[in-house]
Amino acid sequence: MNYVATGLPVLRALAEDPEINVPILAHMDVAGAFHMSPQFGMSSHIMLGKLARLAGADIVVHPAPYGKATVLHEKFLKTAQTLLFPPMHNLAPTFPPMPSGGITQPVIPSLLKDLGTDIVIGSGGGIHAHPPWDPLPALRHLGRRSMRRWPGFHCKKRPKNTKNWKYR
Repeated sequence: MNYVATGLPVLRALAEDPEINVPILAHMDVAGAFHMSPQFGMSSHIMLGKLARLAGADIVVHPAPYGKATVLHEKFLKTAQTLLFPPMHNLAPTFPPMPSGGITQPVIPSLLKDLGTDIVIGSGGGIHAHPPWDPLPALRHLGRRSMRRWPGFHCKKRPKNTKNWKYR
């Protein structure tokens, strides 16, 4: 959900709803209006990290400096670190950071160098804009090319019984 456009109270209400037992992915469109200006607003790690976590997001999409986003590399790293560390009181940690914004196969080495392998790769446009304009072959291509470049890179297997997982 776009927590910036709908508001943090809406995200919080979804997170507290006992009927919702799936991870909540928090998207950040419009967030630049709050954190891009050097004269006003708030720090990006507050807007894209702490506030989203406090409101109950399980996965937080945040802009990466490798693609189309105009985010400073230091701010990108601080936002990713805010999503993981330190633990915030009784809140469960979020899923790994989900950098996005022009993530294509050529920028993945930089992404892995900066954040390690415990991340979610937000490569929506990089997959959907890939010939033959079919997302499944493009996703396979991204995975195969990535795995060949990093022989030590291992994907974690999904646990078999996820039916009773609780989020938040």
